[in-house]
Amino acid sequence: MNSDQLKSLLQYICEKGRICPQQNKWHELWEMLPDKNGGGGYWRPPLPLIFDKWDNTTDHEKMLRLKQHIQYAAEKDLLDRIEKFIKGLTRDDWHTL
Repeated sequence: MNSDQLKSLLQYICEKGRICPQQNKWHELWEMLPDKNGGGGYWRPPLPLIFDKWDNTTDHEKMLRLKQHIQYAAEKDLLDRIEKFIKGLTRDDWHTL
């Protein structure tokens, strides 16, 4: 894992009022993550805060969950792919302040 790349990407997602990708794009990102496991009622990585969770969570909770997904991608050596996806999102693809 490249810790400088991870740090840079985590900083990038917090710039320009970004909170998290819009629901459909966040779902796409989550689908890219490997080795998802929903055993015991808990998902690893945790599910994105979309659909019924969207209106019941704060922007801060959404941002923290996105960070978890990025860190999980780094652990699985997928940071390059996730970074390319995230940096390819348009302004309209982001939920922002």
